[in-house]
Amino acid sequence: MRGWVPILALVALLSAGCSGSRPDPNLEDAAQVNTQLGITYMRQGNLKYAKEKIEKALQQAPDMPAVQMAAGFLYTRLKKPEEAERHFLRAIELDPENPDMHNNYGGFLCEQGRVKEGVAEFRKAMENPLYQTPQFAAKNIGMCYLKAGRLDRAEAFLRKALEYDPRFADALYQMARLSFLKQNYLATRAYLQRLAEVHPDTPQTLWLCYQTETQLDDRAAATRCARKLLKQFPDSEEAARLKELGVK
Repeated sequence: MRGWVPILALVALLSAGCSGSRPDPNLEDAAQVNTQLGITYMRQGNLKYAKEKIEKALQQAPDMPAVQMAAGFLYTRLKKPEEAERHFLRAIELDPENPDMHNNYGGFLCEQGRVKEGVAEFRKAMENPLYQTPQFAAKNIGMCYLKAGRLDRAEAFLRKALEYDPRFADALYQMARLSFLKQNYLATRAYLQRLAEVHPDTPQTLWLCYQTETQLDDRAAATRCARKLLKQFPDSEEAARLKELGVK
């Protein structure tokens, strides 16, 4: 439950093809294959081969929006933000009405600390009537504000995400985190309970559960969360934190 958007969203963009004319379908088909391979390598953390495949795709079809977007993700991972931004902007130039392009660029901007610009891009996606998942953009706005420490604005947009989809697991988790930061522990418990109905436990949710029940002085509930964390995710960072506290 971390990050702005799944990199797999690029696969959907590739499957949809590219806008505009197709002067050489064979080259574009090859670029699509190379981009998909590059995405796979990125997901595996193999940035060397991802770079080879995506740069090959750029040579084959530089005017394919999804290829430019993949390059944006790649150079973000390579910690070359100026080059990444150049590719994000080119993707938007090629397909300006595509809300996914704006959503992905918004994530990049927020990661760079450019909150106002990032929120503006997310809003372009969220307010686009053709966007089928506006809850993702609303949640991303909330996360952008949360990262910047603007808790009230974060809460407003996380709530909006849940208005779009009351069972949106990531928004429920982020609202639980936010409630904990605001020391509203009963609300944190409530959001975690809602989350448990729609999503399996994770180390992060169980650790937050333990912290919350400890703050509420419910030792039995805190112990249950701790034991589940230690049993289900014994090698996690969160389990290590419990062990440091002497919890068994």
